[in-house]
Amino acid sequence: MIIHEDPFFEEAAMNGDFDVIVPVSIFVPSNGDEPLFTAYNSVWDICEAYEADNRDDLMNPDALAKLCRDITPAIREMGYDVDLKGSRVILEYRINSTNESVEKYAQHAVIIRSYEEIRELECPLLHVPDPEDGNVCSVVIENGVVCSSADINDYSDDDSVEINIETASAYRGKGYGTIATAGLIRHLLNDGNTVAYNCAEKNISSSAIAKKLGMTLQGKSFNIICYEGEITEK
Repeated sequence: MIIHEDPFFEEAAMNGDFDVIVPVSIFVPSNGDEPLFTAYNSVWDICEAYEADNRDDLMNPDALAKLCRDITPAIREMGYDVDLKGSRVILEYRINSTNESVEKYAQHAVIIRSYEEIRELECPLLHVPDPEDGNVCSVVIENGVVCSSADINDYSDDDSVEINIETASAYRGKGYGTIATAGLIRHLLNDGNTVAYNCAEKNISSSAIAKKLGMTLQGKSFNIICYEGEITEK
């Protein structure tokens, strides 16, 4: 069953108040519960037809790609454009207690509370770890190089803490991402948090980290991401 998005958000989108909007959101729980399908009124008929045609597999890649194309004209009339690359199936994991795997890998990670703690080290990451607002980062240091880091990405709607990781290209495939992730997970769990970990379904290495650390797959989500103006690179 499809439900309407909060009319406040759609009205604000129609007024051009947002740089980014999500007119369609689908979540299919792993436990077999009813999928959650949310849509703007402006694309309601298209989404109803999509649900009717794909009820048995709402995450069918070809059908999702067609859905993005089908809603594009309506979205462009609102002054936005669909991000075809950014709109992808996401695996949503959660973990709410530590385990042997987390403890095993976490002991090799370093928790930093200030960039000054690693300022003298080489850091080939695209985003240099820099804790803010009382948060921390978990890093892996190898021979004076910060080769992987995990930090807080956001606080989810269900009050869990969402994290993201990055490993320098030269150090990938060696388990450093797992170590950094485990270090931050242990720190957050010890503070009483539930940890959320989301990754693209096609990102096999990232989902492998979640499985290795004993996270539970909550389900799959697909959000159609739209940006203000026209996206020239599809």
